[in-house]
Amino acid sequence: MHKRFFLTVLLCCFFVLGLYAQNTEEQSDDFLLANNTAYKIESVEYSIKGFTKAGPLSAKVPIDKNRVFSSRKEFDVYIAELSSEFNNMRTIESYEITFDFLEPQNNITPVKLKIHVKDTWNIIALLYPSFDSNRGLQFKLKLKDFNFLGSLEPLTMDLIYNRNNAGKSSFELGAGFALPFHINQVKLLWNTNAGISIDQDKKFGFDFGTGLSASYKLGVDWLTLAAGITQDINVSASPSEKDYYLKNGFYTSLTFDIYKNQTLGTITWTPSFGINGNWKFTKITKENKKGININWAHSFGMGKVNWINNFRQGFTVSFDNNYEYNTYKKGNVDVSFGLETKGFYSFLDRVGLYGRCDFYYNLFNKTSEKSGKILRGILNNRISTDTAFSFNFDVPIKIGVFKWEEITGVEWTRFFGFELHITPFLDMALVHDTESNTYYNLKHGWYSGGFEIIMYPIKMRSIYARISYGHDLREINNKDDHAKRDGKPVSEIFIGIGLHY
Repeated sequence: MHKRFFLTVLLCCFFVLGLYAQNTEEQSDDFLLANNTAYKIESVEYSIKGFTKAGPLSAKVPIDKNRVFSSRKEFDVYIAELSSEFNNMRTIESYEITFDFLEPQNNITPVKLKIHVKDTWNIIALLYPSFDSNRGLQFKLKLKDFNFLGSLEPLTMDLIYNRNNAGKSSFELGAGFALPFHINQVKLLWNTNAGISIDQDKKFGFDFGTGLSASYKLGVDWLTLAAGITQDINVSASPSEKDYYLKNGFYTSLTFDIYKNQTLGTITWTPSFGINGNWKFTKITKENKKGININWAHSFGMGKVNWINNFRQGFTVSFDNNYEYNTYKKGNVDVSFGLETKGFYSFLDRVGLYGRCDFYYNLFNKTSEKSGKILRGILNNRISTDTAFSFNFDVPIKIGVFKWEEITGVEWTRFFGFELHITPFLDMALVHDTESNTYYNLKHGWYSGGFEIIMYPIKMRSIYARISYGHDLREINNKDDHAKRDGKPVSEIFIGIGLHY
């Protein structure tokens, strides 16, 4: 009896203590909630010096006005993330984010955000030679606006004289632009391009393409539906033949934002589907134009790369799996797998370490020249295989900054100032070698090395001028400039605009 009473009292004590502890925790939570101020962005004001419009800028760097930040630290982290996004936009020269705290309401402090942006110089008009060992020599008159009508999208116009490696000449005239706009919460992008070409054999070509794409968040921030349509016209004519084709296409994708992190970026999974086909008002005679092309795929991506002055820092990882089928050719479905990783790191704004690893595997022995395009110093058509591991390793070194206005004292020379980097590199590819029928064998691998000279204009952050020279390292002692392996040139040169990766 006494034992039963004692146990009953003991259980009652534990019950009361439990209620007290629970009540104490609730009071503690209420106390913390009452004493911790939350923050929420109420409005955003843009002050822009230049052509950039506020609409495209807010679309490029969206600002979350629904999120409630539980602390000042969390709010500051978000502002730092926005700062890195603006810094990574090479179409702007400088930015500043300021904010005002308004009168708190229900323990939430409204924030008025102010974003000050100054455009960089985004228009170039240049007459310059360009050379690529894979294509030949070009003389190019280029007009490019990287911020067309303040849309943060490019307008390009090119007049090109080509002389290919076979010594044949041709002229090309091309233009293209893209314009973003929105209807309510739907983001749309209209893009158009056109080109005319004629060569010394009097072969004439005309191409025109246009398309409209749209994207919309399906009620939540982590799910985005995208879709688009395309229309192309291709006309060709020569002394012996005249022909034309029209091409229509449709594509759609659904992007899932699986996880967001300041270091890892956003981890995404994107399934997609597309269909396109050629048609004309008479019978299609060319075999490669027949049938409807059906493509379905999915991809994973993650990572984030930030610009730190003219160096990059961060990493990206992407995986894709594609299935393609042509209703006329029938046979096997073309299946491919791809994985690419990139990493960038810099020291003291002086030296960097960059790397890229690319892997692909095509089923049913379908070959690709992708590895040849990745390796500098190896012509694209020297490597044709169904699977490969390819690597790039670069060490960019900052040589100096040349501010001609300060050097010469002449004001207009400020447009020609640049920062100069010299980048030694080493590239390699381990492939399926068809002659020995071996896979990823170091003995039958491809190896190249060389250097790049890259100029970053001070007043034009969106432009990079690059000169690249690479050499087949297996043929380093070869004096006749043609490889013993396949009889093709053992070096590769590129002179033009744009980074290799």
